[in-house]
Amino acid sequence: MIIPKLPAHSPKATVEQTIGITDVKVDHARPSAKGRAIFGHLVPFGSIWRTAANAGSYMSFDGPVIIEGTSVPAGTYALLSIPGPNEWTVVLNKTTKSILAVPYDERENVASFQVPVQQVDFTETFTVGFEHLSTDAASLFLAWETTKVVLRMEAPATEQGLKNIDEALAEPDATPGNYHNAAAFCLDRGVR
Repeated sequence: MIIPKLPAHSPKATVEQTIGITDVKVDHARPSAKGRAIFGHLVPFGSIWRTAANAGSYMSFDGPVIIEGTSVPAGTYALLSIPGPNEWTVVLNKTTKSILAVPYDERENVASFQVPVQQVDFTETFTVGFEHLSTDAASLFLAWETTKVVLRMEAPATEQGLKNIDEALAEPDATPGNYHNAAAFCLDRGVR
């Protein structure tokens, strides 16, 4: 049987950002408003939402991160949310199955964060992105309609960077460039 490839109503998207030395990735679908009222209507307040369309959104980190002050281990998690008019609860859940195929199990939550709603200019298509990037931190935002929520993320890299330097300089083929990069890293981080 041939299943034709056709355009999706909510196309898949991936956003990636390296924070410190940790790679962060969000896979999601991007529904559009198409004249519909979104939050409090299509997406009800106070109910779990898969934070996208289709199968849901998934967030992965190849190293530990700190989100809104809470430590989260490396891994892949469902990115869920409970929208409200003034505040959202954003949840990372251990399930990697479609939230449509399995019921939401709050016992699988790894972390949850309460974040305030910001009113913004109209955004037609659900958008996930990174902003306010600094050395070891960034903000992840979710925006749709006139609503935006932001999660502050940190991935401190000094300790792991020093371990990486030790490993690289212990190799017999360490180059002058390795030593230069190590010195620049230590100078930048104030490490002696």
